[in-house]
Amino acid sequence: MMHDYVFVFATSDGGQTWERIVDPFTDTLPQSCGKTAMIFADAQTGWVTGDCQGVQPGAPYLQKTTDGGRTWGAVELPPPADAPELFKTDTTACGTYAPVAFSPESMVVAMQCNDFNTGRFSSFLYTTADGGQTWTIHSLPVLFSSATFISAETGWVKARQNDFPEGPSDLYQTLNGGQTFAKIKTLNWLGSQFSFISAQVGWAVARSHEGSALVTTTDGGKTWKEIKPQIAP
Repeated sequence: MMHDYVFVFATSDGGQTWERIVDPFTDTLPQSCGKTAMIFADAQTGWVTGDCQGVQPGAPYLQKTTDGGRTWGAVELPPPADAPELFKTDTTACGTYAPVAFSPESMVVAMQCNDFNTGRFSSFLYTTADGGQTWTIHSLPVLFSSATFISAETGWVKARQNDFPEGPSDLYQTLNGGQTFAKIKTLNWLGSQFSFISAQVGWAVARSHEGSALVTTTDGGKTWKEIKPQIAP
């Protein structure tokens, strides 16, 4: 129950050959809980996020490696200051999502919690500058669904307006590491694959019932236009 068996492979020659460094038999990476993402800051330092959906009590699933993924250790996130009992409540499940690493020491990760008694969600942004020893915590828009950051200060968060996954979403931007978020756009299309290269320029995969499209922005997400593929002669 609530096991998500995974393999991790590593390459050091551009993908020509691969070495299996994690599997369910060695269990160097805990195989319990669903894995939501994996990110590496360099060849040695990486993170795996996960969501145990309330089955595994305690702090949310977050694992770190400093030897290229061969061994992993749990990183214990502190609860938010205004909810010190959050991880001790049996009816609340918290998962970690959308990790972004800027260096072996600097990274951000989102956490979303669901109170099964009330049906209410709460979302938080965790930021570290010392490899996970200490964390700064800020609230995220409640129905957070995806996040992307280009630095520890600048990032975007998409949050649903209601509990319906296919309903409209709001796009928020932060320029101060999550201390504040400004709503910049209501999105009537579905999209979670955002990629920005600066505070202004980015791309997203927009989906609707009619299909999918690649869209781009040059004003930080305030306006988007479709990029239509062309076949060269």
